[in-house]
Amino acid sequence: MENGTSDERTNLIINYVPPSMSQEDIKKIFGTVGNVTSCKLIRDRATGQSLGYAFVNYDNPDDANKAVREMNGARLQNKTLKVSFARPSSTEIKNANLYISGLPKDMKEEEVEALFKPFGKIITSKVLKDVSGEGRGTGFVRFDKRCEAQTAIDDLNNKTLPGTNVKLTVKFANPPNSRQPAMPLSPALTSPLGRALTPQRNFSGGPVHHQMLNMRYSPMTASSFSPACQANCHSPNNSSSNSYTNLSGLTPQGWCIFVYGLPQEATPLFLYKLFSPYGAITNIELKLDKGYGFVNMSNYEEACHAICCLNGTPQHGKILQVSFKTPKNNKSLQI
Repeated sequence: MENGTSDERTNLIINYVPPSMSQEDIKKIFGTVGNVTSCKLIRDRATGQSLGYAFVNYDNPDDANKAVREMNGARLQNKTLKVSFARPSSTEIKNANLYISGLPKDMKEEEVEALFKPFGKIITSKVLKDVSGEGRGTGFVRFDKRCEAQTAIDDLNNKTLPGTNVKLTVKFANPPNSRQPAMPLSPALTSPLGRALTPQRNFSGGPVHHQMLNMRYSPMTASSFSPACQANCHSPNNSSSNSYTNLSGLTPQGWCIFVYGLPQEATPLFLYKLFSPYGAITNIELKLDKGYGFVNMSNYEEACHAICCLNGTPQHGKILQVSFKTPKNNKSLQI
């Protein structure tokens, strides 16, 4: 820190902030140490929910040092705060967040950290859970540096943990660039199969006639959904039955989800934020002038979960219609 700028010596990052805490709560707590000049709780742009970390900037470097000494490791509610000096953004530390699936359902955050710790310094980790508190077998680990994250991918991706028969999927969890007006064309479009299963670049005229997909859920899959999601799956507005899934939703880039009724504010990042809590996203395509988009997810059950939870939900004054892409969707989209 001796060679750092003044801001580096006064600006702190606080990880593992309890979800119920507000920005004002954080400012009050850290204000007991010294004069806080700014405080920002980071929230999901799409949902407004806390992402579990915040930045606090002190007027005096001594107060910042004192806050690290006294507040790091402090227990708040059911979380243990991790307080450290924030670093200025650089290419070396950007995009070091990993998405992991295939974890044992009972695996805890501490165990996930222990698994990934040999590859570098971990900034944050999170195991995704349903409303009952049961693990979903997926999570995120953010490393200090991208090269450390890459080493973890090289070593752990496709590895089977002891006592399990499911291979881990470890990949970068990088959101699309929010400055980009649209996502690039999917590589799948270069193949005949991809062209047959994926909507093309330019469409013209006519409303989209949306048809919900009939899906079959196993008891295991359905029970892993939250009660609200289960209610949505079986509501009159969400046509699910015991028929088999229409496989037209499967593309070379995974399961293609059709999202209709998007608000004008929608961006690729908006769709990423909306769908990423449910699983790994392989591609996003936005047709905002037509009011719809496509999201590709690599895992079928995660795609089903996203559809059940998001179909019929309000977003910025619009009601989303979410389903797997079907042949009927394609017929209404004229190339």
